[in-house]
Amino acid sequence: VGKTFSHTLLSRALYNKDPSSAVHCPGSDCMGAKVIYGLDFPAAERSAQLEAVRNSILEHVSWAHDPVVVIEEYDKLDCAA
Repeated sequence: VGKTFSHTLLSRALYNKDPSSAVHCPGSDCMGAKVIYGLDFPAAERSAQLEAVRNSILEHVSWAHDPVVVIEEYDKLDCAA
């Protein structure tokens, strides 16, 4: 099963969306779902970019009801990410 399909199934299950009515889930039909893609930044921008990602995640979980955050390829990230 592809990763995008898995994210879609996870979001639909979490938010109890009928697959036929939640074609944009995760997305506009599943506002609590957030998928983070790619955390490989140039060294000069790395600190600022990781701080922006962190702030985005914290903001998301503070307002979303039953939030779910998926971080793509987390197994390839270093400790700073």
